[in-house]
Amino acid sequence: MNAFERPEEESTTGAASAAVAEESSRPVVHSDPEIMSGEPVFVGTRVPVNALFDYLEGNHSLDEFLDDFPSVDQAQALAALQIARWAVLMASARSH
Repeated sequence: MNAFERPEEESTTGAASAAVAEESSRPVVHSDPEIMSGEPVFVGTRVPVNALFDYLEGNHSLDEFLDDFPSVDQAQALAALQIARWAVLMASARSH
């Protein structure tokens, strides 16, 4: 699995889990030198994934991000957060 694919085990719950699971076979993020100079973006958009993390770091809600970037759907944003969670957990496990 590369850094832009979804982890196989999802740990979200309820409606969010259903939305993420429904999209699980599709990539969430990709990087193409022809799109935003290769910066990782949400698939099907020109929205940098980093924008999601900037919003959250700035105390904005996920809903605010989705309102400001309507080309990104909730399932994509939740999947990107799941990938980030998985990466942190894997890095932590490797350091022990």
